[in-house]
Amino acid sequence: MKPYDARHGANRLIIARGFLESAKLQISSAQAGTLGNPIAATVVNAAIAYTDALTATFVNKINQNDHAAVIKTLRDALGIDCQSLRRPG
Repeated sequence: MKPYDARHGANRLIIARGFLESAKLQISSAQAGTLGNPIAATVVNAAIAYTDALTATFVNKINQNDHAAVIKTLRDALGIDCQSLRRPG
């Protein structure tokens, strides 16, 4: 995990919005039988970029190549106690 600053977060937010806009355009131009995988990949890239924007801005770090740890980093950035999110039962 590398350290980053809020400026990097702002740049990732611009990128995330670009991915989201691209996904919307792909969806609006899709026709019956269009393969959805490229659209899904664009949505995933948007989600990654939005997560990087949040974590860079609030905790000055992003996860690169460690997708399993990104959830903890995001929860730390948002101040979410992981224990409070456990399912009852």
